[in-house]
Amino acid sequence: MPPQSWSQGFPGFRNRFEWLGIEYNCTFTTNKPGDYIFRLLSDNGSKLFIDDTLRINNDGQHAETSTSGNIYLNSAVHSAKIQYFQGPRYQLALQLFWYMKDSTAQIFPGKNFVLTAIKPSHFPWWIIIVVATLIIIMILFILEKRIPKKKRGGEITKFSDDFKGTSIGYLAHPALSFLL
Repeated sequence: MPPQSWSQGFPGFRNRFEWLGIEYNCTFTTNKPGDYIFRLLSDNGSKLFIDDTLRINNDGQHAETSTSGNIYLNSAVHSAKIQYFQGPRYQLALQLFWYMKDSTAQIFPGKNFVLTAIKPSHFPWWIIIVVATLIIIMILFILEKRIPKKKRGGEITKFSDDFKGTSIGYLAHPALSFLL
């Protein structure tokens, strides 16, 4: 967002023009590995993180100000995060520029970067539960086979009999004997 009057509002925020914070996140690759210079222009504070490292700190309440930082980028996927703070009204601004030595500054992403979608984590936790249950059943099976049967007052008992009434005893219950 180029520098503009607060009366135009902040793009994407209806009726919000002061005292707000925004965080932008993306992943990207570069078409041309090399040394890059990034310049972050904002009114008020902003910070640029690339690969979770603070590269530009333009934070605080101030008028339109830009700060630069450089980084070598290879062709791998990189993450970028911009944190922006808008304080009191009057002016708004937030722009990220990039350039290489002997080139003109361009607005990010420009032609040299390819933005990639951040994939949400949809970890299948049910797999952990199933695997943990199977491990417990296997341990009980191994213990049942390894611990010798012993006599108790003239009768022969199984390992599972020692745990009747406990959670292990319920797992080793005769109704689940097909698992053991």
